[in-house]
Amino acid sequence: MCSPDAYRLSELFAKQLPDFLQKLESESLISLTYSDRYLKSPWAALLCSAFIKAFIKNNHANININTLCSNANQMGKLLNHDWQIPDEQQYLLTNLLTQEGMENTISINLVDSNRELPHSRVLTLEWRDGSKTQVILDQGVGYWRPKMKHYNQMEHDFYLDPQGQLEEILAKAPDATMTHSASWPTYIVLKNIL
Repeated sequence: MCSPDAYRLSELFAKQLPDFLQKLESESLISLTYSDRYLKSPWAALLCSAFIKAFIKNNHANININTLCSNANQMGKLLNHDWQIPDEQQYLLTNLLTQEGMENTISINLVDSNRELPHSRVLTLEWRDGSKTQVILDQGVGYWRPKMKHYNQMEHDFYLDPQGQLEEILAKAPDATMTHSASWPTYIVLKNIL
């Protein structure tokens, strides 16, 4: 899943934002901070790791993820169901980024209240030259759903320990693709901060 979706994002940047793509490919990042209230499921964690990979490339930037603690009332059954246990959420987010071959310092900040995070999904890139770029995703991201070759691959065993869950997700990742569950577009806004 990760490579094709990262490629699609690079294609979008090449077509719509060639100057940004050139900066991404030629300049060094020192940090990347992603804020998203909804990184509460294995599917969201997998999407997040693919999304971050599209920006990190070969940079050794610090990666900071800010999200809400997952607190589902019941044990999930599918990849897009939420975790009940925040420690599992943190473990999977950290290790999916690590498994992507990234040698970065990774910090996962789980907060208890949605008032502590903005409603939109915001990625802030801090460049070595001191400038910053924000990539703001609208709520259309919430309609991105997993699609697998076989429906039973949508199942996720939340009873496994965190390492077992990680291994299960990594085994399914090559067959996972992203699809919209609605026909609305997702808007991506790029904002340069000098």
